[in-house]
Amino acid sequence: MKKTLLSIFLITVLGCSSNDENKEVIADKKLITEIELDVKNNMSETRNYFYTEGMLTKIRTIDHNKDIFEDVFNYKNNKIESITHLKNNLNIGSNSFYYENGLITRSESKEDNITFINSYIYDGVGSLKTIQETSGNKVIQQSSFEYKNTSLSGINTTIKNVNDPKGSLIYKATYESDSENSPYLNVYTKELINIWLPFPVQNVSTQTNSNGDVYTYEYIYENHKPIQVIEKLSGTSISKTTYIYE
Repeated sequence: MKKTLLSIFLITVLGCSSNDENKEVIADKKLITEIELDVKNNMSETRNYFYTEGMLTKIRTIDHNKDIFEDVFNYKNNKIESITHLKNNLNIGSNSFYYENGLITRSESKEDNITFINSYIYDGVGSLKTIQETSGNKVIQQSSFEYKNTSLSGINTTIKNVNDPKGSLIYKATYESDSENSPYLNVYTKELINIWLPFPVQNVSTQTNSNGDVYTYEYIYENHKPIQVIEKLSGTSISKTTYIYE
């Protein structure tokens, strides 16, 4: 879900061999349609995913106003190089990605003639540790990540701290996972998942923010892939997303 995107880690999913084989088969299926319903306002948004030779090449989103947004993915040597953003066929921005040692270490986002640069630092095993966002020579904010991996239960935790340029905490979010496959598992490249999603394989089950907001995500699964998730804020449903695979 786009509301919960940002950083990842490798996990071990335990189970009997028949379940593992089933998960591998299901993992080969790709997300083709995502329909998100704003429960409170009764508005929906539809995202369609397009692939060429197994690589994601475009996401087309139709919002409740019938505006059409497209994210066009460009690759070099099977790695994401840039994403172009369109609204009703007009260019509204782009993202470019730069690598060192096989990891994305910098990204540039351009929107309304303003360039934002994100710098990424990883630990020794390739897990994202910090993101620093700058514009011009000005630091806007810096995020740091802590990980608690529990392979026996299959449940993992990510703690994200966001600080202002002076180092003061703006907010803190704690994400907990479930133990099933994410719908985005075979959609984005692993390098992009590394900086976008809280977990590489699993789904976010709860998000607790430092302001007291608690988001929960209740999934309905079919063959270890979510076909629907209900997002709740403090127990009240705020969105329902349906996933379709092929």
